[in-house]
Amino acid sequence: MSSPADRADHRLPSLTGLRCFAALAVFVYHAVIGPRIFLQPVFDDTTLFLFNAAGLNSISFFFVLSGFGLAWSARRREPATRFYWRRFLRIYPSHFVVCVLAIAAMLVTGATFDLHHVPEAFLLLQPWLPDVASSFGVNGVTWSLGCQAVFYLTFPLLFPLVRRIAPNRLWAWTFGIVALVFCVPLVASAMFPTGPPLIWLDMPAQQYWLVYMCPLSRLLEFVLGLLLARIVRVGRFPAIRPWVAWVGLALGYVISTFAATSTYSLVAVNVIPVLLLIGSMAERDIQGKPSVASRPVVVWLGQLSFTFYLFHRIVLENVIGAFGFTYHWTVPAAIGAIALSLAMTLLLAWNLSTAVEKPFYRRFGRSRAPVTPAPA
Repeated sequence: MSSPADRADHRLPSLTGLRCFAALAVFVYHAVIGPRIFLQPVFDDTTLFLFNAAGLNSISFFFVLSGFGLAWSARRREPATRFYWRRFLRIYPSHFVVCVLAIAAMLVTGATFDLHHVPEAFLLLQPWLPDVASSFGVNGVTWSLGCQAVFYLTFPLLFPLVRRIAPNRLWAWTFGIVALVFCVPLVASAMFPTGPPLIWLDMPAQQYWLVYMCPLSRLLEFVLGLLLARIVRVGRFPAIRPWVAWVGLALGYVISTFAATSTYSLVAVNVIPVLLLIGSMAERDIQGKPSVASRPVVVWLGQLSFTFYLFHRIVLENVIGAFGFTYHWTVPAAIGAIALSLAMTLLLAWNLSTAVEKPFYRRFGRSRAPVTPAPA
């Protein structure tokens, strides 16, 4: 078994590649659940039923992976202010540009939006608002960036605590946090036993907000990512093949699909399979075994996942809106519109990454002084 220090030196390309598949799943989810453009009701309802859980599970994957990635690449003795500045540069310049473009698109197309949603969107305050409709204003997907901002804010406080946990107690802490994830729906049902349902899902809106969007609830998945990184680093992740994790994820997907009206389907059902998938793929990279997710083109697409995520819903709404949401879409026309949206989103994501995301970070984010790697 390699030492923790040796393990920390390994790059984990498969985890970057998995971001590509997760971002694509979110795209398909919004393509199906948002515009509802398929003409035949049976086909429309079927696609909605099949892909409803895709976006939900992918967001959980991103949140756990965020904690894992930060813990894996943590720098020793880096001031908190420096860490915050680097995280700001990773997210905000691209977020700002896309928000401006989203507002411009709405002004050009005549789409209606509330002005009070604009500062909430720019400042990433949406997930703190129990009004779900307000949380999706301007660029609806950026509510998750509001959660990420909380993760980054708490990382310099949480990671030193996770580092102090004895290796033989890491799994106990992990199971404890997983138990808390399963407790969140109970708290939500106790706090909001009734209420107006969501438009797209037969579930009380405030329960949905507390379980799925509230940053404090989603912080648990981020902490699980921190714990998982330490488990892998100290060599205590079990010898689980990735296909076992994929089977678990598929089983969780089926459960969350058929139990869509339960708040447990939003996060809890798939949190364990997500942990197993990330851990097993990381172990595969450490052992030098190739995978589909580690192929260069997949890794490249995974590197574009953030800017792709920022653009995808705006592109879908504008491509489909150009023909009219009441247009009598046939199945081939609907699939063609989705394919066109996918190509345009990828092109815009590549341009934003090369013109804004990477240049800003290279110019302002790199430390001028050498940094000591994270300790074992």
